[in-house]
Amino acid sequence: MKIIPAILETDSELVAEKLADVISDGRLDTIQLDILDGTLSPQLTVTPYDLAGLDWGELRVDFHLMTEDPLDYVWELAAQNPSLPVRAVAGQVERMSEQKAFLEAIKERGWQAGLALDLDTPLESIDDHVWGLLDQLVLMSVPLGRQGQAFDEHVLTKLHELTHIMQEYSLKTEILVDGGIKPAELAQLGALGVGACAVGSFLWQGDYHERVEALLAASDE
Repeated sequence: MKIIPAILETDSELVAEKLADVISDGRLDTIQLDILDGTLSPQLTVTPYDLAGLDWGELRVDFHLMTEDPLDYVWELAAQNPSLPVRAVAGQVERMSEQKAFLEAIKERGWQAGLALDLDTPLESIDDHVWGLLDQLVLMSVPLGRQGQAFDEHVLTKLHELTHIMQEYSLKTEILVDGGIKPAELAQLGALGVGACAVGSFLWQGDYHERVEALLAASDE
């Protein structure tokens, strides 16, 4: 299972500090940047424009857009390219005006395209005609917008439902679970087909190197 450090910060200097930890450790190759504009939750974070000039090392970046009509932020990301080493972009469906247009705009730039669902947002919120366009599906395992929350097992029910959808559409979509994840959750998530986990507070509220070791050990069990 892929472990992806999640960074949710209001200041680009704090983003740079966390990037430096990931780069110096060297064992993980992708990070996730959470972008919030105060609509889906009260919190505001850095924007793509705030990230110019940061040292990314050899990292790739997934952007998780928790914003009003996230397609607008795809244009911002495109304006910063190639300085941002984008791997994937996923947007919350709750304030998205047109899922197909969002996904196609991302794929046109050669990035992996994804949708994200809040903890209580059902899988039925994804339009039937876009499942085949999904490279990544992000399932929140906490209510979105704030790190430090406890993992909510309601996401496991959604993962069971998703197994049947994946089979129905013969999908190879990367399933990423985001929120409250510690080593104890990794085995059951892997058994349900989860390919990646975004981990925030567990990594940053302790010794980063030791906590990466614990996550990698658990993900191999």
